[in-house]
Amino acid sequence: NANDFMVLEVQYQPQVTSLSPQLVPDHSGGRSAYLRCQVDASPASSVIWYRNDLLLNKVSTSNTTHYTLIVDRVGESDLGRYECIARNNIGEGRDSILLSGRPTHVTISDSSYTSVSSIQLTWQTESFAPVANTTIFYRKSDYYGSVWSHLVF
Repeated sequence: NANDFMVLEVQYQPQVTSLSPQLVPDHSGGRSAYLRCQVDASPASSVIWYRNDLLLNKVSTSNTTHYTLIVDRVGESDLGRYECIARNNIGEGRDSILLSGRPTHVTISDSSYTSVSSIQLTWQTESFAPVANTTIFYRKSDYYGSVWSHLVF
């Protein structure tokens, strides 16, 4: 009685999923951006990166499925749309990551009443571009149907 078995390896073009950029402080007081994409492909693929449709002369690090492009000391000239393109002999896949100067979510780190009618707020946000202005929306919470007002500075 003979038994045979067969291994079937299905090959397919890369499927690329971009992941949220990570902002990492560096030793010089600036920040680096870690741009990441996840690649699922068989056979394995090679990855190249573009910024605003221009091929980058940078190599990304990888662990076979996750590729990371490190942008050191991010400045305004580094902002734009980055594209992770993976290719194998079956085809290619791509996805993009936007590295913008738009501030990230705001975190209120401290608040204290300075008088009965005023409050002092301290907040922080991260941005690769200078923050030109800040808008605070507020309303009195003890009035039903109170209208939102705002301050811009």
